Amino acid sequence: MSSLLDLHLEYTSGSECTKQNHRWAMLTCVSSLLGRRVSLPFGHLTLYPNLFVFLVGLPSTRKSMAITTAEKLLRKSGYRCFSFSRSSREKFLLDLEEGFEFRDAEGNFDMNAALEAPFVPGKDESRECFICIDEFLDFIKVKNSDFLTLLTTLYDNRDVPYTERLKNSKSVTIPKPTINILAGLTPTSLSMVLPPEMIGQGYTSRLLLIHSGQIPKKITFPPPPDKELEKVIVEKLTRLSTFKGEMTYTEDAMALLDDIYQNYIPLPDSRLQHYCSRRFIHLLKLCMIFAAMRESLLITYDIVEEANTNLSYAEAYMHLALGEFGDAKYAKATQAIMEILSQSVMPLTLTDIWQAVSTYIDKLSILHEILNNLAHTKKIIINNSDSADSLFMLNRDLRSKNTVGLNYKRWIPEYDKLPD
Repeated sequence: MSSLLDLHLEYTSGSECTKQNHRWAMLTCVSSLLGRRVSLPFGHLTLYPNLFVFLVGLPSTRKSMAITTAEKLLRKSGYRCFSFSRSSREKFLLDLEEGFEFRDAEGNFDMNAALEAPFVPGKDESRECFICIDEFLDFIKVKNSDFLTLLTTLYDNRDVPYTERLKNSKSVTIPKPTINILAGLTPTSLSMVLPPEMIGQGYTSRLLLIHSGQIPKKITFPPPPDKELEKVIVEKLTRLSTFKGEMTYTEDAMALLDDIYQNYIPLPDSRLQHYCSRRFIHLLKLCMIFAAMRESLLITYDIVEEANTNLSYAEAYMHLALGEFGDAKYAKATQAIMEILSQSVMPLTLTDIWQAVSTYIDKLSILHEILNNLAHTKKIIINNSDSADSLFMLNRDLRSKNTVGLNYKRWIPEYDKLPD
């Protein structure tokens, strides 16, 4: 495992939050720190390591803990290009044009921050923004498709300025905008942020939906952070703030990437088909991030293997992060069923499930219809389906077996819980 990521998981081991949340929070912070200073040629394009990562789970899964812990470490390294907690589409563009780097919480220019900031070559050539928000719904509001479309456009990191004339006739010109997102969502707020019709558009293909899962353990009295370990992590992040260059591959890394790309099996959930079409780009971005964490501009076989393992592990639960997003009929009841099953380690009875959904539907026949539909789509498993004593459990194996080039246990010990 990369030393920085390994250190961060050790640093956060005393929290109730899952390793998966802490892992992706740090990866996204590193991607923000790198900005455009690290690049990778890709045909006629140039790739940069920006990510749109959403930690999706119930309010009790400690998503905010992972986000705020990584954000504090990033701030201590000197990074300042954070967005404001709330914004409109127009105000976001105006703020991005002016730059977020030297602004205080009220949006005013911070002269002391500007004077104290170290010189970083190439910073003036682009505008960076890290949308680091505990709850993304607070930032973007309900079903703001215009704002989402803008973020989709900015994700692609074009090397030309983004220009637009706003409604008040003011024009904005933003040189080389670079956007990263690390945000929390509940299954309910996901459906409020993303209109169902957007599932077939380009925005969802750019998202990495990380399922938060259950908290691994309850900790009555969490220990204080290890200050010495924190100092080491901040020092590593600070060094990465000046790391730059164009990345290349070793020959065996290129062969492995080709093997992965040619033999990739798309995820079975039809809602993720657009993500699957962009999956290789996500993998290359992660390769850049893992290489940078080793302070190397060379993408090796090990780096590809580590990046692909992390991505595949996230994909194993991505359908759970989506919940019932995109399903209109009985969506609230269906989501409630998925949530209660995801939180239970034991199969549940029909009575257990009825208690969870009775506020959304008033007929037992509708519940039977929903459960049968979930079983037919292989989202749940029904034992003794012809019996009044049927038991229901979540199908946690709705994923493809993408084992090309993977050494699961070497990079993620939690893979012991998944069948190879």
